[in-house]
Order: sequence, then C-alpha cells, then structure tokens
Amino acid sequence: MFYDALISPNLDPERAILGPPGLGLQTIPGSSILNPAAGIAGVPVGTPLNFPKTPSAFTGENLLSILPAIRTTLLEGLSKADATVQAIQVNKQAAGPGLFPADYKGPGSALEASGGLQREIVRDFVVSADFAYRHFLHLDIGGVGQAGIDLNHYNNVHGPVIAPCTEPQRNDVQAICSLGPINVHVSPGRATYKGLLLRAEKRLSRGFQALGSYAYSSTAGTNGGNGFNLDNWLQNTGPLATDIRHIFNVSAVAQLPARLQLALAFSYSSARPFSAYLSSVDFNGDGTQGDLLPGTTVNAFGRGLGRTELERLVSDFNSAFAGKRAPIGLPASYAFGDDLQSLDLRLSRSFMFRERSRVALIGEVFNLYNESNLTGYSGDLTNKATFGQPTGRATQVFGSGGPRAFQLAVRWSF
Repeated sequence: MFYDALISPNLDPERAILGPPGLGLQTIPGSSILNPAAGIAGVPVGTPLNFPKTPSAFTGENLLSILPAIRTTLLEGLSKADATVQAIQVNKQAAGPGLFPADYKGPGSALEASGGLQREIVRDFVVSADFAYRHFLHLDIGGVGQAGIDLNHYNNVHGPVIAPCTEPQRNDVQAICSLGPINVHVSPGRATYKGLLLRAEKRLSRGFQALGSYAYSSTAGTNGGNGFNLDNWLQNTGPLATDIRHIFNVSAVAQLPARLQLALAFSYSSARPFSAYLSSVDFNGDGTQGDLLPGTTVNAFGRGLGRTELERLVSDFNSAFAGKRAPIGLPASYAFGDDLQSLDLRLSRSFMFRERSRVALIGEVFNLYNESNLTGYSGDLTNKATFGQPTGRATQVFGSGGPRAFQLAVRWSF
C-alpha cells in the first residue's frame, strides 16, 4: 500500500482566498463583475459579465475597453476592505485554484500487487511473463494543480447552493450569498491499472544481445474534464487518457569487426482513447459545459466505438435537435488519434590509447524513417474545422518519437 503526500501548488492560492483581502493573486469570474459599458445590445449596464448558457453581444473588444477600469475598481476594493475578514467574504466566490477541505484525503493512495514467471529456454536466452495490478483511491477529480470543482453549483440550472447576492449584499462582508463558483478539491476518484508484460532477452554472447518486450494493459477510472457530471462525480467512469493498450519495444546491440558497434531501439505504442464532445453544451444543466455526444461515454472511441458509430450518432443528434441548435458535422478526413513509433540507430567506433584510455566516435539517428507521430487531436464536434485534426507532434526529446534528428558525439573514457 502506497500513500502520497499533499504537496500542491494550490496551497498558496488557497491562502489568498481564506486570508485577509489583497494577500495574493486571485481569479475573479465575470459573474461577480457588473458591466459598466452602455450601448451593448442585450447586456445593459449592471449585468454580470457571465454568459455560460447562451451567446451574447458582448465582444472581446468590449472587454478590452473596460478592463483597465475593472482592474482599478477591484484593486481599490481590496485595498479598502476590512483586513479582519477573509477575502472570500469580500469577493463572495472562490474561482481559480480552489480550496482544500479539512477532510481532504488526496492526492491518493494505491494498492499494488505483481507476480511473474521466468524461464531460461537455452543458454543466455530467457523469457518471462509478469502481471501487475494497481488500484488507486482518493484521486483528486479536479487534478492537483487545477481548479477543483464548483461545490456551489453556481451555473446549475436550479441555481447555486448559496443564494446569489442581491445588490445591497454585494458589499456586505457578513452577508451569506455568492457571486460565483466556489471551487473545492474533492478526492472520490479511483483508477485501476492491469498490465501483462511478456519479455524475451538474449544476453550478451558472441558479440550480440537483444531484448524484446510486449505489454498489454488497461487503465480505467474516474475522469474529470469533458463529460464530467457535477451532480454525479463518479458517473464519468471509463478508460483514462493514459490508457495505452499495446506497447512493443525491441533493442539490440551487435559487436562488429574493427571495434565497431551497432545498436538499435524500436518502440511502438497504440493510440490513446478519444472522446467526442460539444464544448459549449450543457445537456443535463449541472453547470459544466463540454458534455459528451449523446450515446457515448468518456473515451469510448478506440475502445469499442469507431467511425460508423460516430457518424450515426452525429446524424441522430442533428435529427433530435433540428431547429433548436446549429447542426454539427464531421470533416471529410479525421482521426481519433495516432499511434507512436520510432526507430533509433547508433553506430560507434572505439579507439584505444594506452592501457586505460579509450575514445569512441558516436553517430546516432532518432526516428530514422521520420514517422509523423501526430498529437493534439480535438474531440470538439462544435468546430468542424478542428475535430479529429492533429495540432502537434511528439516531443523533440531524443528517443521520444519526435521529428527525425541526428546527433554526433565523442566519448573519452580513462
């Protein structure tokens, strides 16, 4: 059984929320800011700048024009506030990094077990099979370093838990009312990893060694993010974003004549799961947007659902909501993600100087055939131009599947 310690970058921002006004950086949501600009259609002066459910005529240009005055007003309000009360009593909200309740049990504990068998088939050739099981409890749904979840349900269709402030209550530090979300870290999340590792190894003999391994695994548990139900924290359960079903690796080293050494490493991992969602939609009225496409569950694509099911569900959605909202569509070409593969080679030549000194000239190439290894696929069905399209490539760090790269080196051993 393993336990983790609470070391979070959110502890300092929490002090700014629970400490005296002006103690530190805070996030102020639009729900607690009143529009000071006249002449905006549908957004009269005094309207909270909070539009979670419907579009408005308030633009980015409007925001930039009033932002200096808003900042000045907020800073003056904090500087003049009663230093004997908490900042949350002044702001009536706790957006941003969020609070940690006294009974917070995160960031998690884990029960782990493993077992395996190993057999030497012939001299210097060994095969093994290992099984690993890890069950994690008390995981933070909001994620350590993130905002937690709004226990005030401020944008819920039924209204917040703490009643919205009336105009006289806005500046009353003793009034029990709210002007925005109150983000709190909760840790009911859980996750389970199961993995089977098969491995074959030829130990170094006759100038050659090789290692091959294959892992079949699953990682499933409580998901936050898109599809999260604020009224049912454990509903969004399924494959996690870290779920990689197939991982295959091969490495080998050969001692060649003339003190040459050739080495290779090939790695492959299958695509991660994929969710299709609508970024601006809240189907169940819980106050969170980015709900999943009806008929799907979190990270279901690539884990049971494919293109045929997606196209059918998109058609069903457009039929069910005809005349109520803009139809969604799929681009002509899209993908649910990309697998990762890379072949790396190294050739070296060593030179001996005296008895204990050696110089090796090394040449390496990473991702020899320049596999694309695309990343950053969007699952947002409200944007046809970006859905299922990659936005990046694997990291450029050598050996991580990034764009093809070369490296030359000299190593002196003495």
